[in-house]
Amino acid sequence: MRRYGDYLILTAISILAVWPFLVNPSLPQGTDAELHIYRLAELSRLVRAGEFYPRWSPNFYFGYGYPIFNYYAPLSYYVGLLFDFLPVVQPVGATKAVFVLGLFLGGLGTFGFVRDLWGREAGWVAAAVYLYAPYVQYIDPHARGVLAETFSLGVWPMALWAFGRLRRQPTRWNWVAAVAGMAAIILTHNLMAMVWAGVLAGWLLWEFVFNAKEQRRERRRRNLSPAPPRPRAPPPHRLPPRHRPRRLLLASCGAGTQRH
Repeated sequence: MRRYGDYLILTAISILAVWPFLVNPSLPQGTDAELHIYRLAELSRLVRAGEFYPRWSPNFYFGYGYPIFNYYAPLSYYVGLLFDFLPVVQPVGATKAVFVLGLFLGGLGTFGFVRDLWGREAGWVAAAVYLYAPYVQYIDPHARGVLAETFSLGVWPMALWAFGRLRRQPTRWNWVAAVAGMAAIILTHNLMAMVWAGVLAGWLLWEFVFNAKEQRRERRRRNLSPAPPRPRAPPPHRLPPRHRPRRLLLASCGAGTQRH
């Protein structure tokens, strides 16, 4: 129940961050969000026609076509397809769902990464600070309307959480999660992938070099610290009769008795 309570509090924090998307019927106008609606609609039409990874979008640029999906990281649009395939969801609603999902993932990844290091209360504070940062909560999703970059702001904390768990527990599933997180970063946004890869490399360098040296130094100090003195047992002849060794009792039986 405590775990569910943690995630309920995290959900409440995230809902406040995405509230403008929930109460407005459409997306911000005059931003890149309108372009992402067209791209998602075009990808949906091509996938429904049988091209799962189209390299050419024939309806763009007044019917001349454009290879947008050939060079632009497409993961955010494919995530939008999962919502667009629902019977009652249109491309506008699917695009909005990707914005909301990206912010939720950002809060979840930040909470999980910080909770594993400093506890649940610190995780809640970190998730709120990350989600309510002006660039994350307002500039990217509302002022600029950049779908892929906003989604990368959600994928990045999830990948960092996966690498943190892999660092502490190198299991098979943690390895799969870390690899999937790095692949998601690359497939979400081309430019932000280089930024996040640099930050991740710096964190891993700190963990495996500087932090590892400090941990080894701490273990060495614990091993070299003098052990507490062990209490010395009293001599056998000072023990009560019931605690004396048997050989002393045999020796006191009389003359001719040998010690054993």
